[in-house]
Amino acid sequence: MNELPSPRLVSRPRLEGWPLASIASLLLASLVLAGWSAHEKRQLAQALGTAAGLASSETPGVHRSRQLVFRDAADTSISVVDGQTGQPLQSIEGEAGFARSVLRSLARARLKQGLGPEQAFELRRTEAGGLVLSDPLTGHEVDLTALGPTNAAVFAVYLKEAHWGTRREK
Repeated sequence: MNELPSPRLVSRPRLEGWPLASIASLLLASLVLAGWSAHEKRQLAQALGTAAGLASSETPGVHRSRQLVFRDAADTSISVVDGQTGQPLQSIEGEAGFARSVLRSLARARLKQGLGPEQAFELRRTEAGGLVLSDPLTGHEVDLTALGPTNAAVFAVYLKEAHWGTRREK
């Protein structure tokens, strides 16, 4: 008598519990990081497009460089004054952690060399569209665009003539 072979039971691995949750978490993290990266690239491209527009010397009301004096104000804002004309500009208000840390690093370099805060810093647009805040006394420079378009925008407004003389009051 010929017997039919018994069917084999094939076991497949089960994805339950923590292995399934781990795989789902990894996939979700990958999607979130890909979305964030695409968002950052769009912001950078937009900032560079704006920077290229600002870098054009033919654009009216836009400057390639400007002398600025920064001072702590009594209301915890940072007052900004044109270094050549002495005209007050729009203050940096709120927490402004990025602006404060950049200005502190430049001020610290001055203090180490025994220099005071009276001299102006230079804010300038580079040929490539970057934004640099430099201290002509110490030679220190901070590339603001390398720290993100949102952070660079805090300082970029001071290269636009339309913002001259405008100051937000509380």
